[in-house]
Amino acid sequence: MLPRHYPELVPADRFVEGTALVLAPHPDDEVAACGGMLLLHADAGLPVEVAFLTDGSKGGFKEAYDEAYVQEREDEARAACAFQGSRSPRFLRLPDGGLEPDGILVDRIAALLADVRPSVVYCPSIFEVHNDHRAAALALLAALERVDLDPRIMMGEIGVPVLANVLVDISSVVSRKVDALKHYHSQLSVNDYVHSLEGLCRYRSVNIDRKEVVAVEAYVTGRRADLAPLVSKVDALTSAVEAAWRNPA
Repeated sequence: MLPRHYPELVPADRFVEGTALVLAPHPDDEVAACGGMLLLHADAGLPVEVAFLTDGSKGGFKEAYDEAYVQEREDEARAACAFQGSRSPRFLRLPDGGLEPDGILVDRIAALLADVRPSVVYCPSIFEVHNDHRAAALALLAALERVDLDPRIMMGEIGVPVLANVLVDISSVVSRKVDALKHYHSQLSVNDYVHSLEGLCRYRSVNIDRKEVVAVEAYVTGRRADLAPLVSKVDALTSAVEAAWRNPA
């Protein structure tokens, strides 16, 4: 049996460098996945660029496209980004629920990378179940093949916990991360994401034997060459786990 290890608690300043680019499939995903680190980047006086990939039109389980609702979500995103100290966000307005890791999405992300030239890119993880979340991660890996850049990738948690290889202490900013999420009134009217988000950050400190560490963000991090080979392995593992439930012994 191979030994396993708890993820390492890594000082935040290890990752706070240069320009940070965030690929958020929907408004509020940037807070959930990496809100603590974005605050720490901004507090250090470093630029944070946030790109919202979809129009967010299906938030709140809406069936039909509603321009007023899309605008509401974008206004919430602008307010949240301003609160976090990020630059004015970019809105790609691709169809909510329709992201695929090819074609236009890869092209748009490659263009973002070439324009921003980030030192670190935050995105959802390859463990995510939501199609848009996972497509964002896969499209980033594909886009990095097209540009002369090799930024650190930080894959965070939104709807599914990651098999983390690093933990980052966000105790000093967790209350501000929660306050950032509160700007998304349209989403909080559907679900108490504040309760879930804060609970996850606090739970992630469970194996850290330091009383002052009360909130943590978990990531799977590496360069493209480190992370791309994991995709097929994650797919195989999740398929096997799902099959075990569908076909109980």
